[in-house]
Amino acid sequence: MLLGTLAAAAPESGLEEFSRVIALRRESPFRGLSWKNLGPFYCGGRVVDIEGYAGSPGRFWVATATGGLWLTEDGGQSWRGCFEREATASIGDIAVGRLDEALVWLGSGESNAQGQSYPGCGVFKSGDGGRSWRHMGLAATRHVGRVLIDPGDSDTVYVAAMGSLFHANPERGVYKSVNGGRSWEKVLFVSERTGVVDLAMEPGDSNVLYAAAWQRERQPWDFSGSGPESGVYKTSDGGRTWVKLVSGLPSGPHVGRVGLAVGRSNPKVVYALVDNQKSLERGGRMNGIRGLVRRQGGRGAVDPEERRFDPNIVGAEVYRSDDAGAHWRKVNGGPIEEMYFTYGFYFGQIRVAPDDAERIYLLGVSLQVSADGGRTYERLDSGQLPFADARVHRDHHALWIDPGDPRRLLLGNDGGVNLSADGGKSWSKVANLSISQCYTVIADDERPATVFIGTQDNGVLAAPLAVGDAAGPPLWRMLLGGDGAFVAPLAGDPPTLLAAAQFGALVRLEAGGGAPTQVKPKPPRLFEPYRFNWLAPLLTSPRRTGEVFFAANKVLRSLDRGSTWQEISPDLSNMKNTGGDTPYATVTALAASELAPGLLYAGTDDGNVWVRTGNEKPWRKVSQALPGKWVSRIVASRHRSQRVFLVMNGRMQGDDRAYLFESENLGLDWKVLRGNLPAEPLNALAEDPEDEDLLYLGSDRGLYASLDAGSSWLSLQGDLPTVPVSDLFIYRRDRLMLVATFGRGLCFLPLSEIKKRLPAAAKS
Repeated sequence: MLLGTLAAAAPESGLEEFSRVIALRRESPFRGLSWKNLGPFYCGGRVVDIEGYAGSPGRFWVATATGGLWLTEDGGQSWRGCFEREATASIGDIAVGRLDEALVWLGSGESNAQGQSYPGCGVFKSGDGGRSWRHMGLAATRHVGRVLIDPGDSDTVYVAAMGSLFHANPERGVYKSVNGGRSWEKVLFVSERTGVVDLAMEPGDSNVLYAAAWQRERQPWDFSGSGPESGVYKTSDGGRTWVKLVSGLPSGPHVGRVGLAVGRSNPKVVYALVDNQKSLERGGRMNGIRGLVRRQGGRGAVDPEERRFDPNIVGAEVYRSDDAGAHWRKVNGGPIEEMYFTYGFYFGQIRVAPDDAERIYLLGVSLQVSADGGRTYERLDSGQLPFADARVHRDHHALWIDPGDPRRLLLGNDGGVNLSADGGKSWSKVANLSISQCYTVIADDERPATVFIGTQDNGVLAAPLAVGDAAGPPLWRMLLGGDGAFVAPLAGDPPTLLAAAQFGALVRLEAGGGAPTQVKPKPPRLFEPYRFNWLAPLLTSPRRTGEVFFAANKVLRSLDRGSTWQEISPDLSNMKNTGGDTPYATVTALAASELAPGLLYAGTDDGNVWVRTGNEKPWRKVSQALPGKWVSRIVASRHRSQRVFLVMNGRMQGDDRAYLFESENLGLDWKVLRGNLPAEPLNALAEDPEDEDLLYLGSDRGLYASLDAGSSWLSLQGDLPTVPVSDLFIYRRDRLMLVATFGRGLCFLPLSEIKKRLPAAAKS
């Protein structure tokens, strides 16, 4: 039985709901909270755009996927955060004024179409160098690929809009404003499933633009990154009319994402970087993520070379026109190695040197340069490690070339920012920005304690949990490469650690070092492989030392620190939509009770919730009355044995509503706890260790607290910027709250700072 009313329909953009967020922040008795950021600073995080100023080598902007917008005036030695308290943390692209250097435009919503590419809510404008922002509309565009300002008229602005990642919508295409954003005209529209991901303007003639249309459709279980509507369009009259360019360019169902660049020294030269999804085998397109999944059975997340799984698609191709787009030819003679593999949807940027139309740069898994117009290539990041410890990280998304000194390059990737003064022969790394995208956080009970985080493409990292006033930034070290997931510290002598990366890649690490041991469970039946989620849940038993739970589509248990595994559940999913290129119908959340022996909960990405009330007891499904959303967190209460909290998330179904439930009878009946929460996706929940009515909640925009067991909510944001909160961990021994943010690294706060404000909070 479901008690209460489910969340009301959320606006398409989410912008209207942000007024409620602002009111909660303004009125909160916790508004004075000051969070401390623990980094990691050295490894950075995903950067989506970099913009500089000719003649001002120390001044440039860095736009991150979900970690805000940053400005440096001294070449990266210090930074000013600029887009901190707005309605979204997700950025697609920025543009800076050339006539007015204080003018900055920001298109929200990352256009790299992975599952964790968060939506935005339109475009924003600053006239004072990023100190203040004004929303300028296009709220339902969701993901913005490019913003262009007419270099001769700052009031004329173009926006390339991709639209929703998870459902069709008409707010796609190219938009134009001639009055500084006060009104917009949609000047190019292909279809409700095809947006525009890139725009390039001809130097010297701002009426000539090239647009890259991209047909893509994502579901939680499948991603189609190509289609016949993808291609290149051109206008010569400022967007009034467009023509699709076809002579020499590929067409058909295999054309994926396209990146565009126009030669500054020769505007007749135009380049298109095309993700060609045509299979090299018979039988159609290669489902890219499936190739990665297959490889994770080996040494996937430990040996970086395992990411170089063998693709069987054409991949990255470079096409060139020497007559302003009238005719095109493919210029690369053979495959461009180390570029796209099977996930070209994640890249798509190409640049032309401002002084030489023959020198081009391609941004993909590697960064490559061609000095002969695209025929041959040289890697500029060769020999570097791919993860957190690299000077130049793989997976490149942004490059700015100084038009006054083309040897000066500013590079953005999944590891942050790199700088070169010699055309990419050597690089320095910016190591003072905390912009990591953290998935998970946990700490052990050793003395001194160690905190562990799982991060996007920077692996599993560990650091001493030193949080005193005199403590500086902790020294982080990487334990495991890849995309870090959950960690399970195991007490004992010596202590042991189980750490997971993407798709269930699991290793055991012994205290004192040594090579990690692969302990990923293998199915007992060859033709019934396990399906592991991107972040497969992992936890230690709170009641039985050495007992570990891990989950694929079934719940698995180990009593020997991962050496052997036993299935303790049937397939808990609906067993539908399992043939796509993304693992689906998987367990995404586990919870074990501290109070009742053998009490275990499991939740799936297809909306199922199950409970097992004791060892050897059967599993009982308890989600029949629930809305069928992705289960992002289950919390078995540490105060009452039959109380359980459930967090569901509809983001990957295009649903931004808040879903939070509580049961007092092991899930037999559920109560809606939304209360006064804004309509925004929820990710994590934690109970206070002492006060059973005090709850903490992490959402796509930040943090909340409830003093009445979830009936009503107060903002816990304090000075924390708008950022997704992925995970919460209450460290009971030292009374700390650890917050894993997806864009600002790891933050913490002593619980005493919250507790001393409780009297005022109770009055409010």
